[in-house]
Amino acid sequence: MPRILVIGAGINGLFSAFYLSASGYDVVLVDRGDILSGTSGRFHGMLHSGARYAVNDPKSAKECASESEFLFRAAPSMIDDTGGYFIALSAKEEDYGDSLLKACKECNVSATDYEVSELLDENPFINHNVKRAIRVPDRVIHGYEFGISVAALASLNGAKIRSFEGVSGIEFTRKEAVVSFRNYRGREHKDRFDFVLNTTGPYASSILEMAGLNDVEVMPTLGTMICFRGTYTSSILNRMRLPSDGDIVVPYGCETIGGTQAVVTVNPDSPEIDPEELEEMRNELANMVPILARKTFERYYYSIRPLIRSGDLDPRQASRDFYIFDHSSNHKLPMISVLGGKFTTARLVGFETASKVSEALGGGSIKLAELRLDTAVDSLMESLGTIEKELLEVSKARIGTMDDRLSRETKFLLCASSFISRE
Repeated sequence: MPRILVIGAGINGLFSAFYLSASGYDVVLVDRGDILSGTSGRFHGMLHSGARYAVNDPKSAKECASESEFLFRAAPSMIDDTGGYFIALSAKEEDYGDSLLKACKECNVSATDYEVSELLDENPFINHNVKRAIRVPDRVIHGYEFGISVAALASLNGAKIRSFEGVSGIEFTRKEAVVSFRNYRGREHKDRFDFVLNTTGPYASSILEMAGLNDVEVMPTLGTMICFRGTYTSSILNRMRLPSDGDIVVPYGCETIGGTQAVVTVNPDSPEIDPEELEEMRNELANMVPILARKTFERYYYSIRPLIRSGDLDPRQASRDFYIFDHSSNHKLPMISVLGGKFTTARLVGFETASKVSEALGGGSIKLAELRLDTAVDSLMESLGTIEKELLEVSKARIGTMDDRLSRETKFLLCASSFISRE
């Protein structure tokens, strides 16, 4: 079978590697950092129902609606079924609720009006001036555990995963790609592949430049999240309006995550974070949950969304849909790039991308393989060797104790360490 290099171990790359390896391709997946160390590992943790995009991005909303349910069935232990609410704090937002309900119905997203008094009884920290509430099936997903599980499945299929190994050069001959690598120890080597899949998100343009291509213009868009100790709502909150800054509150484990922004940045590796903008975002979040105005946020983090540039389009108006660029068709080079999408839609992105790669190689249909994500990490650890099995047993011994969560987290970190490039 053809040998395929997947560059980028974000969630799109992981699912692409999973589907390609499940269909018999010889797959190598590399990343200059850890699995999910970029955009995919730095989002707010929301598994979208589709409601957030129903009014202004219905295609993305429909994809989120179906994929959210699919993933919840595939990985229930990594997804908290919190539900979500859109809350209106003004008459204008209250009126927007009618458009939201209509759009959700058209996008197959379950959405119903909810008694404000009941919402406040269940969530006393929410602003008591709420005028309207609409319940939607948003959920919280533990992204790192989920991503490591997809990596484990791909590895069990035969994919070779090498984290902390970056690509430093790409050259195309008549029939193949010669790729240069450099790992975290500074060791360099070259390898040959029949096809290259670029899933590097905001760094896609840099990879394309190595290949002598410049036909995709990425709009790296900064999104910042701030974190508070403790949870102040049992469900995800959205403002009842079009997507905007500071309009999401997510109960994630023992923390509350608030976000986010959409600011185009020049340097994805070192974006400028304005402290005043963080305070402005906290103030917006406090409109929904007033106690946050009196709480010091413990930390902040950011992700860089790889949106597609289109004229002078505001990043908030840019679609969250995904795009597949077939360079084998446009430039006769054995390479495809995929950009965009959401964590929620990554399985669909991976399947569609793998199908496109297989088509370009003249292969058959991609196998719609079963996702056994809840048991993937245990299965991989048991297959690796004596030390890994023993470490897994140590981790399992803490299940059901006061250290249950620590045990679970340790298991996933141990699995991730098995992918580190040691060549």
